[in-house]
Amino acid sequence: MTLQKTNSQNTLHPKRWSVQVSLTGLSFLSISQDGVLDHGSKSFSVTTTAEGLSHALTEFWLPHFNSSGQHLQTKVVHQSPYVTVVPLALFKPDKAMDYLKFNTRMLQNDVVAYDILEAQEIVVVYIPFVNVNNLVFDTVGPFDFEHSATVLLRHLLSTRKSQKESEVFVNIYKDSFDFIVLSSGRLVLFNHYSFHTLEDFIYYILFALEQLSISPEEVHLYLSGQVAQDDDLFQGIYTYVREVNLYTDHELVALDQTKQHESIVLKSTL
Repeated sequence: MTLQKTNSQNTLHPKRWSVQVSLTGLSFLSISQDGVLDHGSKSFSVTTTAEGLSHALTEFWLPHFNSSGQHLQTKVVHQSPYVTVVPLALFKPDKAMDYLKFNTRMLQNDVVAYDILEAQEIVVVYIPFVNVNNLVFDTVGPFDFEHSATVLLRHLLSTRKSQKESEVFVNIYKDSFDFIVLSSGRLVLFNHYSFHTLEDFIYYILFALEQLSISPEEVHLYLSGQVAQDDDLFQGIYTYVREVNLYTDHELVALDQTKQHESIVLKSTL
């Protein structure tokens, strides 16, 4: 089954619940009708199952929603590892499942969704957490959903479009990261990598740069997500790449519990 769930319009929804779900944790962010922010996150000690994710959502997020979110729009952001990006000009909806076969094992009953970003001329194809969608619909009612890569790419391609030089963005999760390369404000590469060691992390980045003939001495590399300037990930890649910085955007909503470069997917949904 194939689902199309979003369009290219980056419409602002200032009164919204955004919930980001993955098999390693979940987080939420909302802004109420009177401008009050509510934010929380939960990390799982080990990778959970689809059923475990639904249970965590029920225990951790729904109480917050039931207490203050009844009149807010709900958006679910799927941080599924089964994702790829296809140029819009080459995309065929009836072939959506085929695009994912190149980088993941597909099952016959998998549901494939896709988000079209017309302004950026790309399509994000992915496998959503269907059980999460079912739970949210049954408890909250109608809602919108899209992939975390869709949110991140929309944000970067709209805010960095005036940049002329090549830029690399690495958004880091607990045991994986999104790798995005922009040149003259256009997408050159998107990939999602799983990693278990610092050496994995460094290798994937350097290998991708080498394949694109991008010099580590010249590229501007920005890190975001679960990273800090004094941790092993930052210091490790800084050994090999001359220009490494934490990503910042002062127009994103500010949260007392997080630094600017953290939770940028959720922040980009408001």
